[in-house]
Amino acid sequence: MPDLTPADLSNIKLLSELHDTELASLFKLVEKKSLSPDEVLIRELHADFKVYFLVSGRMTASHINSAGKEVVLRTLVAGDVIGDYAAVDGIERAATVRALEPSVLVAIEREDFINLIKTYPDVAYQEIVQLVEQVRLHVDRICELSA
Repeated sequence: MPDLTPADLSNIKLLSELHDTELASLFKLVEKKSLSPDEVLIRELHADFKVYFLVSGRMTASHINSAGKEVVLRTLVAGDVIGDYAAVDGIERAATVRALEPSVLVAIEREDFINLIKTYPDVAYQEIVQLVEQVRLHVDRICELSA
């Protein structure tokens, strides 16, 4: 795994407004993780509430529908946040997240993530923006599939 520094967190969209000292404090809380292609980070319906920040690599979030077919919900790229839905609402994972290529992530516990968005209004605002973007993407996809 490559050496990571607090500066690597500044490339995460959600954290881009934090100052160096704030990133350094957050960095002390993170767990570093490296995945190989096709390795699973999160399994759908598991009660794991960590939040992951994708530092490098690409991943997919997918869901198994009622017909047993895997549906890719989105492709995740460096800078994206993974697992924030479960951290925010406390409900089990909505999707399986798998690496498409070698990927490096950092993780924080749910409590630390909640504290982060409560402490830093810019982070909370970016989280809202990202959640709204996802809702809009899902609405567009539903409309496409129902046409």
